[in-house]
Amino acid sequence: MKRNYLLAAGFAFFTLLTLFAWQVPFFWDVTYFAHQANEFYIHGYTFSPLSSDIDTGGFPLYASWMFCCWKLFGRTLLVSHLALLPFLLGVVYEYVRLAGKYLTRPVLPYALLLLCLEPALTTQSILMGYDVLLLYFFLAALNAMLEKRMVIFSGILVLLAFSSMRGIFAALSIALIHCLLVYRQGRLRPKLLIAYLPMILGVAGWAVVHKHYTGWYFFSPVREHAEEQVLGLRDMGRQFIFISWKLVDSGRVFLWLVLGAGVWSYFRRGKQSREFRFLLAFVVIPLIVFLALMVPLSNPSSARYFLIVYAGLCLAVCYVLQDLRPAARRGLALLLALGLLSGNCWIYPERFSNGWDTSLKVMPFFQLKKEMIAFIQKEQIPPEAIATQFPLIDNNNLCNLGGPDYQFTNALDGPLSKFHYYLHSNVCNTDLLPQIERIQPTWRLLKSVQQGQVYLKLYENPDWREE
Repeated sequence: MKRNYLLAAGFAFFTLLTLFAWQVPFFWDVTYFAHQANEFYIHGYTFSPLSSDIDTGGFPLYASWMFCCWKLFGRTLLVSHLALLPFLLGVVYEYVRLAGKYLTRPVLPYALLLLCLEPALTTQSILMGYDVLLLYFFLAALNAMLEKRMVIFSGILVLLAFSSMRGIFAALSIALIHCLLVYRQGRLRPKLLIAYLPMILGVAGWAVVHKHYTGWYFFSPVREHAEEQVLGLRDMGRQFIFISWKLVDSGRVFLWLVLGAGVWSYFRRGKQSREFRFLLAFVVIPLIVFLALMVPLSNPSSARYFLIVYAGLCLAVCYVLQDLRPAARRGLALLLALGLLSGNCWIYPERFSNGWDTSLKVMPFFQLKKEMIAFIQKEQIPPEAIATQFPLIDNNNLCNLGGPDYQFTNALDGPLSKFHYYLHSNVCNTDLLPQIERIQPTWRLLKSVQQGQVYLKLYENPDWREE
């Protein structure tokens, strides 16, 4: 009965979170999928190739789902948020079921608490993040595998691999976890591969179809010299450090420390635990797979890429809590929860990348953007005269599914000195900071808005001359 209460609490939390955020627009990488769904909505759902600038190479599962919801219930932000809600509830359901297999009853509430307070998951829930689909399919596949429901397992693997390119990485992680489990049980047989054939054939089939329409398989020639460039060894080292930082950022460092202490204690005492070994595999194997496939590429990694690792981390940490006395367990769980909550406020100097799409400190941005756009319209400044950077360059009408249909100019198209106006925000994680620091003393500050840890500033170039 207690598990039903936990499910009800988890369902209520994410339902209220979704309703609270129903006016939050599409943001960051989710705008790519909004673009895809919009193309389906305007031109109809066909096998024709997507525009090269929004084609990510993977099967457009999330965009297809969003398109279907728009067709049935209307193209609105509320419908878009509600479209993600079934997957959020599915995450809670599968996570609690998995936790019930490996944790004792007293720590189950702590496991759900840590998951709900995970900054990346909470923020992605508000931002309609597609990585929620990946997490749901991963947890559902793990449960189906453990319960030996192999037909369902095969079907979920197909959806997992189609959820995004990282879904294929996650499917590979599950295969390795599966091999480890059956090997330790002495039941490793070639026939186990049959469960993976639908996924393999599905991915291969999609690759062939995609190649037929676009001329490439998974890596776009438009992006292969930028985001998908293979790095040298020195840059791989930097990428590894950057990803490691994201893994411990936003309060997760406290969970990693507790898990490290727990692993050290178990090995020091020579304690054998099948459950703990599985939970460690749940954390370590996806982490190694994702690192091996992400570190060599120049694509900037985000903390949200590792949601499945964080889910495993929460479970493994709660397994460690089981060995503590009730009072110590409650105290440490409370400290971990406060650590994750504080992670939503962790911010670094602008020279470093802040996880704006994985922490709640981003929330004031959307209202501040509306205020700035209202000022720009009042002053009758043409949006094309204003240079800025991602994510402010996204089309306003598409992000909000309504409103003024315009977008600013990309500041990367030239030095800032060539533009009449520049719109700056710390949310942009800009790589133009040296230029911005040079113009700030001499350019006229027209408008500045700030709330919480977010600000937007509009500058005018005093030396600008129309060409």
